[in-house]
Amino acid sequence: MDLTPTPYIIADEIFSGLDLETSIIIQELFFKIIGKRKIILVSHEKNIIAKFSDNILIMSDGTLTKYRQDPNLIDDFIKRGEQIDDKTKYIKQLFDSL
Repeated sequence: MDLTPTPYIIADEIFSGLDLETSIIIQELFFKIIGKRKIILVSHEKNIIAKFSDNILIMSDGTLTKYRQDPNLIDDFIKRGEQIDDKTKYIKQLFDSL
């Protein structure tokens, strides 16, 4: 097995499902290696995206698009693109009718 360091690290949903302590440890490790390697981070968590991203790409319908706005506004972008607000309203209506 070759354990030679690579210039890239791919982390797909690496913080998903972690307890707080483990998440903090992994975040600290990421901060230590950010200048040494490129990190390709896949995440749905806004705070993680805002904290670690220089470039943000959004995948929608199999197409990558560069996100050029403030990372803290990404929730609004995602909601518009996926029409989550409409789905949320529909689910709320279902619960209200019970």
